[in-house]
Amino acid sequence: MFSIFKYKKIKIENRYIFLRKYSVDFEVFDYVFKKKYHHPHLPILSEQPIILDLGSNIGLTVVDIKLMYPKSMVYGFEMDYDNYLLSLKNTKGLSDVFIFNKAVWFENTTLSYNKMVNYDAYKLSINTDREIENKINVTTTTINQIIADNKIEVIDYLKMDIEGAELEIFQNDLSWLSIVKEIKIEVHYPPEKLNFFLKQLDSLGFKTMKDEKHWSTVIAYKS
Repeated sequence: MFSIFKYKKIKIENRYIFLRKYSVDFEVFDYVFKKKYHHPHLPILSEQPIILDLGSNIGLTVVDIKLMYPKSMVYGFEMDYDNYLLSLKNTKGLSDVFIFNKAVWFENTTLSYNKMVNYDAYKLSINTDREIENKINVTTTTINQIIADNKIEVIDYLKMDIEGAELEIFQNDLSWLSIVKEIKIEVHYPPEKLNFFLKQLDSLGFKTMKDEKHWSTVIAYKS
């Protein structure tokens, strides 16, 4: 049951969002609505853009993107169930928003991950070890599966913040990038790994750069 006493309610334009008290949600709020790390590098020109938010956390990035592009169709994927439930609350009433409790991976399977304390989404990590302490199982999906399930022909913008799964994805089938106009990836590895993603995207015809606003983020777009 949703208890208002566990949450802080904040008004953003004409709607309210909810943050869990004493949690990392307040840092997420700062990143989204103040630092805006998730914004596309280039303005989206499509009349009804298709946007994938992979790692949508508690839904704040989805809310902000819908405020920027009211006619967009946004597909959000969040691995952690608690975050997923709150993302449903925070995006309630927004048209053409679809949120799924699935982890994005390179194959369709079931994985386990560790749930850290205090809802700290930045410490979630996918792990295939069956002996994980306090493990939580989650169903995975691939980006190709997302495209097929939702009959997507073009992805105007894809934001990827999936807590380390990005490396496995980029070491496997990348055919889905053929319909992506712009992608922004937060890389959860040492700085030298950014070059791996830049080279991969360069080879597929993207213009690439490191994000000046966020040291661990890669930007790639097609002109």
